[in-house]
Amino acid sequence: MGLAVAAALVALVMAMHARDLANALAARFAAAARVVYVFGCWKCALPLRQSNPHWLMYALLLNWAGDAGHTTWAGRSARTRWRAGKPKKSWEGAAASVVVSTAVAGAYLAYFVGLAFPSIALTVAANAAGQLGDLAESAMKRGAGVKIAAACFGAWRHARPRG
Repeated sequence: MGLAVAAALVALVMAMHARDLANALAARFAAAARVVYVFGCWKCALPLRQSNPHWLMYALLLNWAGDAGHTTWAGRSARTRWRAGKPKKSWEGAAASVVVSTAVAGAYLAYFVGLAFPSIALTVAANAAGQLGDLAESAMKRGAGVKIAAACFGAWRHARPRG
C-alpha cells in the first residue's frame, strides 16, 4: 500500500510540471488507478495463499462458479426481468450465480477448511458483493462511454466508444 501511495505522489509531482494541468492530473490519476486496479487483487492473493492455499482457491472458485452459473443455468432464454443498470443480466441469472457458487465454492470451503454453515453464509455474501461490484464497474464504464474496463484507465488507447 505504501508503494502505491508513493507512486501516486510521484505521478502527482510529475503532473505539476505539465502545461495542461487538468489533462495531466487526469492521466496521472488513471496511471495510479491502474496500479491499484490490477495489482490490488494480487496483493490480497498472497496473504490468502500464505494462510491456507484453499482460501485462494475458494476465492477463484467463487468467481468462476458464479459466472458459470449465470451463463449456463440461467442463459439467454431465462433473461426476462432485467437488473437495473446492467443490460443482458437478469434476476434469474443473479440467483443462479448465488446458487451455483454456493454449491461449488461453499462445498469446497466446507470440505477443505472445515467450515460448514459459515462457508455457506460467507459464499452467499461474497457472491452478492461480487455482483454489486460488477454493477458498479458497469456503471463506471457506462459513465465513461466505453465497453472495456481497461479503456477507463487509459490502457486501451483505441477502445471503441459505447454505442
